[in-house]
Amino acid sequence: MQVQKPSIPALAPHGSHRSSCLALSTDTPPKKVTALPCAAALQILLLSRLTAVVLLLVYGGYLVFQLGTHHDIFSGGEEEEDHEALLTLTMAGVWLAGITVLVAFMSEYLTGSIEAVSSQWGLSRSFLGFIVLPIAGNACEHITAVFVAAKNKMDLSLGVAIGSSVQIGLFAIPFVTIVGWILGHPFSLGFDPFAALVLLLSVMHSAHMINDAESHWLEGLQLVVTYFIIAVAYALSS
Repeated sequence: MQVQKPSIPALAPHGSHRSSCLALSTDTPPKKVTALPCAAALQILLLSRLTAVVLLLVYGGYLVFQLGTHHDIFSGGEEEEDHEALLTLTMAGVWLAGITVLVAFMSEYLTGSIEAVSSQWGLSRSFLGFIVLPIAGNACEHITAVFVAAKNKMDLSLGVAIGSSVQIGLFAIPFVTIVGWILGHPFSLGFDPFAALVLLLSVMHSAHMINDAESHWLEGLQLVVTYFIIAVAYALSS
């Protein structure tokens, strides 16, 4: 059974059960299979797994930095109000476990229908994987970020938006790579050039926008236009 995760469409399995010496394009799903020398494919796979381990260690350090040693930096200098707990710890855990199982089944059904939707609607699977699924999967986070930004709580809004990207890049993708390693699936971090360019552009543009700790409508317009151009590029890809 192939393992897929909708919130990280840039990751694609490299190889197959028949041969581990095939490297795939990282479009979702890959457009074609390009045969590479066995040694080169194994080197890419080994490098991806070692990189995944290092990224998980970096994410652990990030959590210690944010929640432990330097938590005052992320508090925003605002006094937290005391609120009465609506759920006990046990009930919260039960609800979290139940919702997680439900979301897992829904995600499996959603990702399994990509090929059928792509064929019926004439949309590229890259567009569905990189644009549509992330929007649908992170709709709650998007709404939360917009609402708290409207209340002039930009620290919280950026924490929701940027924190989600950090979690995907430093935890979700490396974690899936490690799980694939354990289960015998040759998942790799080999991004195709366009996906790597999009990732680099997104990081640089976001860093430039939040560097001065100020924002206005023109910067927001630039971010929306950049996202629109990327979406059109994936929509026109075959």
